[in-house]
Amino acid sequence: MKKLLSLAVLAMVLFSTGSGVSLPLEGTSGALLTIYNSDAALIEEQRAFNLTQPEETVELQGITRGVIPDSINFKPDNLSVAVMQQEFVYQPVNRERLLTSYVGHEIEVVIPRTFGAKTYRGTLLSTEDGLVLQESSGKVQILPMDAEITLPQAPELATKPTLRWLVHSDVIGEVRGELSYLTGGLNWNASYNAVLDETETKMDVSSWVSIMNSTGVTFQNARLNLIAGQLQRQQPQPVSLAPQAEKVAAAPQASAQFEAPTTAFEYHQYALKRPATLKDNQQSQLGFYSASAVPVDKRYVLDSNRGEKVWVMFDVVNSEQNNLGLALPAGLVRVYKRDMNGIQLVGEDKIDHWAKDEKVTLTVGAAFDLKAERKMTDHQLVSRDDKGHEVYRDTIEITLRNRKDQASQIEVIEHLPGYWKMLAHSLEFEKLDANRVRFHVLVPKGSEAKLTYTVEYTY
Repeated sequence: MKKLLSLAVLAMVLFSTGSGVSLPLEGTSGALLTIYNSDAALIEEQRAFNLTQPEETVELQGITRGVIPDSINFKPDNLSVAVMQQEFVYQPVNRERLLTSYVGHEIEVVIPRTFGAKTYRGTLLSTEDGLVLQESSGKVQILPMDAEITLPQAPELATKPTLRWLVHSDVIGEVRGELSYLTGGLNWNASYNAVLDETETKMDVSSWVSIMNSTGVTFQNARLNLIAGQLQRQQPQPVSLAPQAEKVAAAPQASAQFEAPTTAFEYHQYALKRPATLKDNQQSQLGFYSASAVPVDKRYVLDSNRGEKVWVMFDVVNSEQNNLGLALPAGLVRVYKRDMNGIQLVGEDKIDHWAKDEKVTLTVGAAFDLKAERKMTDHQLVSRDDKGHEVYRDTIEITLRNRKDQASQIEVIEHLPGYWKMLAHSLEFEKLDANRVRFHVLVPKGSEAKLTYTVEYTY
């Protein structure tokens, strides 16, 4: 026997509807969705409802479950219409909510037993730590929560997200207007696929935007604006009640389906040229921007703050000269290498929002055939300065080995402590900032090279 609430009761709750309900207007161009990459969106859509008297209660359905109620704005075509009061009601059907709504009312509980089930009828007093039931005789029974329970009828629950408005109007009849509100449950991000050519000097770039809809609403033929940037939000984000969205990929359309980026306040906006349908509980991919033969600069970098691995990096400048020159949103970059056998993944990195003419560095992995060993060969306390601070002197030796069949130049970045002064160095260096210096070391093929320096410092 399934220990569930009566299916009849559930069905009555799920399929009951009310009158005076407003849904998004059909036959319009669809809602305008402005989606931010921070689990937030601004919904704008046309609404209509009928009034039979100057002051009346109206219910609006088709609202997202993550709506921020105090962000709601209604702009009626008739300026005499005013929303006097509103409440957002949403009570998804579950066992606990149904039972809570029946506290103080009569229910029937069936307890299965070896020699036949036992049925109890009475008034439900509490649902905490079991079912507390008072029979007509006055006797109180404490019954297990996993019993089979029958409710006499469906309670009045708002099983769909609903706005309930008290509306005043000088005009009786149809009211039309524009409804807008902020909501959670809509998010988007960008991802990039970069394919290096065989020389590793250029790459072809394609990209996707992924839009996640877990609002509880399917948006048909919606107009989409995607906003990239960091908005300051003072209120907590709504909690999505939906399961994880399924992924659905649309056919790549390159950049033909998005307008060129435009400035929206201090952010960037990407508008889809065509209407799109965003189904509830789905993740959709839309083809974004692409570029061919984008020049890249490959570097090998040993950074003392990142251990003794030699990292492979590519520098890319987002300029028109490099076949880019568009403000691009933050996202994951997957880097591939093309050779005679096809392409293979060589690494991934994340980029921040990428403004026009700015450079980004992609770190794709550690070089297999380039090895490094760093050791301190001397450490001395040499003196104290006039303020009593200790002055230290360190000598560092870095050995670089190249097992490739060609020479490789490695950038060595050293992080120096405190107030420092370079006393000796086997190679020239450049000062990057107050605490970093960079050496360029050419390591012959199948051989090794050493870098040594002595630095004096105090704190």
